[in-house]
Amino acid sequence: MKSALSLIATYIVVFMQMLDTSIVALALPRMASGLQIDVYDSVWIMTSFGIGIASAFAMVKIVSAQFGVNLTFKYSMLVFIAFSVACGWFDDIYYFLFCRYFQGLSSGFLVLLSQSIFIKLLGNDKRAMAFSMWGSAVAIAPVLGPFVGGVMTEKFGWESLFFVNLPIITFSYLILDRQLQADDKPEASENINFSATIWLVVFIIALQLAIDFGEKYHWFESNYIVILFALAIVALLSFFYTNNRGAGGSTALDFSVFKHREFAIFALLGALGHGIVFASLIYLPTWLQASYGMPIIESGVVVAIGGIATFLVSPMVGKIRSPKHHYLLLVTALLLIAISFLAMTTYKTDSSLAQLVVPRLLMGVGLAMFYSPLSSISFAKLSQTEIVNANAILLILRVVITNICMSFTYQLMRIYMHSAYQETAVNNMNSHLPELRDTYIAQYYWVMNSASTQALQQIFYIAFVAFVIMFLYLTPLCFKQFSNHRLLNLDKTS
Repeated sequence: MKSALSLIATYIVVFMQMLDTSIVALALPRMASGLQIDVYDSVWIMTSFGIGIASAFAMVKIVSAQFGVNLTFKYSMLVFIAFSVACGWFDDIYYFLFCRYFQGLSSGFLVLLSQSIFIKLLGNDKRAMAFSMWGSAVAIAPVLGPFVGGVMTEKFGWESLFFVNLPIITFSYLILDRQLQADDKPEASENINFSATIWLVVFIIALQLAIDFGEKYHWFESNYIVILFALAIVALLSFFYTNNRGAGGSTALDFSVFKHREFAIFALLGALGHGIVFASLIYLPTWLQASYGMPIIESGVVVAIGGIATFLVSPMVGKIRSPKHHYLLLVTALLLIAISFLAMTTYKTDSSLAQLVVPRLLMGVGLAMFYSPLSSISFAKLSQTEIVNANAILLILRVVITNICMSFTYQLMRIYMHSAYQETAVNNMNSHLPELRDTYIAQYYWVMNSASTQALQQIFYIAFVAFVIMFLYLTPLCFKQFSNHRLLNLDKTS
């Protein structure tokens, strides 16, 4: 009974962490208003959480070696609870972002260490079941996130998205408190490369801050942005210098996995593809609410429906074990995603619901055929030890690239909107007759909505071009691999 409750509690913890990656997307316009920032600066809410997660991926080896997996997991739950409540409490953007970073940091620890917790609770002989439970939480939560976030924001306010973690994670902590105390001895930390890890975290934070605030402070005209970029460069160079100079030759990240051509190509393109998809769609909920005029709950359904398609199709894709078919699936996925982005470039404020939903469904199917084969191809020739290290590198790359893509997406939106604002006569409104003011207001909103729509279309077009390039690059390579597998099978039969 205790073991079953512990499994449920661990599942809830993982589920809530993954829910937090997507639950706030629908609430960004209202959060921007509550935090008194421009809606195009609300991307900070996402990226601060992301750099916290990326920092955790880099630091988890050090922290778990110092305190042990069980204690690190428990402490992370307490930190997550505290900073979740703080995020809902503070209405100052800088305090909020500080708390959001530590919420992401603790969330990253919980997601990574939860796999080990599942294995400990189930036993090493049930590793497959442990990974299955972890995988289902990771897959289901982001699908429900937009809809759940929309409902909670509409009914209880955006603060509830953070306060809800208090009772749920506390419940899980109370169940796991005693269960996770036994037989958890920290690993020896002599061979942990502390300096390289710290430099990596500094690089991630400095680079993201420079990109996030660059547009606001006019890039290199600001000494703060120059200092941040300089710090990022110094931290990156220091990381590479110290990475192979740890005690006992230990490394924070072992980049030798890039000697495998399949991993180097498919892992990098996979991280880039994920970043483009996530970043290009992050503004969609804001556009649906602000320009299209769709209520927040309905916009949550439109956003979530693509994830539902991915969730339904993924099990069928997962049953395909043949390596040669993975290549064909990947090429097909790139084509479907490119077509769906092309269809999204036709989004307008008078588009029908079907015109909004069909491309999202098509993309959902494409993404189901994208992630699973990509992982199989990337890790196909790696040993078990290499897979652990390669997965850490891939997760950090994916988060960092996604954050950078999100920042540039919102900065593109800002440029379009600022240009539209300057074209309207709204700045001179007070100098006109009162009876004409309504006309100028109507003109202002029409121009701004048009600019928002054009920017959204441009973002989708850039994403379309990116996936077409990936399709053209990978198609010959994939068909070559498919042919090689086919010839190999013919040789075996003969």
